[in-house]
Amino acid sequence: MAGLRNVRDVGGYATTSGGWTRWGRLYRADDLSGATAEGLAALRRLGIRTAISLKTREEGSGRRDAERAAELGWNLLELPFPAAEPSGLATSWLHELLPEQPDTTSAFVAHVERTLEVARQIRIRRTARAYEALLEAHAEVFAEICDTLRRREHLPAVVYCRLGADRTGLVVAIVLGLVGVGHADIVADYRLSNEALRDETWASDLLAHQPRAGITRTMIDELMGVSPETLRSTLACLVGRYGDLASFARARLRLEAEALADLRSTLSVRP
Repeated sequence: MAGLRNVRDVGGYATTSGGWTRWGRLYRADDLSGATAEGLAALRRLGIRTAISLKTREEGSGRRDAERAAELGWNLLELPFPAAEPSGLATSWLHELLPEQPDTTSAFVAHVERTLEVARQIRIRRTARAYEALLEAHAEVFAEICDTLRRREHLPAVVYCRLGADRTGLVVAIVLGLVGVGHADIVADYRLSNEALRDETWASDLLAHQPRAGITRTMIDELMGVSPETLRSTLACLVGRYGDLASFARARLRLEAEALADLRSTLSVRP
């Protein structure tokens, strides 16, 4: 969609009941305030009723989002939700890790590759811990989102944040898990944001000075994009702690069996 980079329907994923997630019920996106007139027209055609913003005030939520929602005839639900890591952190890491002057000797290239891999693993662990903390500390946000999405009168709905990758990815992962989508498909959907955002300006300034010790776009993307390992770790943590995602929802989100059944019914279909 014009002005947007990371919009998609989460329909079509197989569920454990033998069905699949419904098309045209739940969308995920990056910051909707960036949509052009053409993008707005495309959004209107989706028939969205509810927009759920996870942006914080510092990211420009508030009046602009309210004006956009009013223009499109949407109900706006603002649930400010902190990012798992500060904006620009990965970029600053890369600047600190890479040398100022190119050095393409094989030994140095190997050293840089090892350094980037260590940094990637550190980021995976840090983000996974942050996700787990956010799920516990902001359980009410997830609960309100699930309560909204289980009600047919609020659908179709779109969940969005600044880039539509991190916070939106975590929220959508939990919702898909509660609907019965398998972890492999949940992680695959989460990872799609890397493809949608790979032309983002994250790495342009670094690549402009390449070759720098043999650094490639793939290496940068793996460090700076969302990591499948992060979400796998988070889901495994919840399963290990609660038994399954439904038990997590009952214990921490205070969602009763009826609410979970409603969520599955509104967002998925059985054959």
